[in-house]
Amino acid sequence: MNGATPPHSIGELSARTAVPVRPIRFYSDTGLLPPTDRTPAGYRRYDDFRARMADAAFPPADEDALPGVAPEQAAELVPFVRGAVADARAAGIAPDGSGADAVVEAVAERFAAVLGRPDGPGLREWMASRFEAGHDPLVERYWRLVWTVNDWQVVPGHLPFQPWMAEALRRSGRVSPSRR
Repeated sequence: MNGATPPHSIGELSARTAVPVRPIRFYSDTGLLPPTDRTPAGYRRYDDFRARMADAAFPPADEDALPGVAPEQAAELVPFVRGAVADARAAGIAPDGSGADAVVEAVAERFAAVLGRPDGPGLREWMASRFEAGHDPLVERYWRLVWTVNDWQVVPGHLPFQPWMAEALRRSGRVSPSRR
């Protein structure tokens, strides 16, 4: 807490994540989302980092997982991509493997149809940039650490889909390498 932004109350965290206070309090009490500080009256306060962790603890709304896409389009696209990537991971397909090409083609075809844009390098570049913008690697790293420390099994369907898809798009040869 460097004084740049005031700490968030549990109610503000609830409003930010669209998750009721009760599950946030449960995560706080179990140590998964400890408060940064407490007020003299004992109220929980969360800094911006912990607020980002709360955002990651609960599945993001589809419009948050794919920034720049209309909510109704994201509601159709994100579950499709999430499922395609989960299936690819379950089949042992790496984003840089030859099996990823079929996933890229299916996802690009769906994006072109839903967005009403022609498939091509321009659309795929835009898709890769949206997937990268919708993913925060620090959040993923934090949760991988939580899973490891608690000896929890990592469930592939719960891993972020954006990095896999962005890498597969960029490796397909029809999108320029990442500028990150």
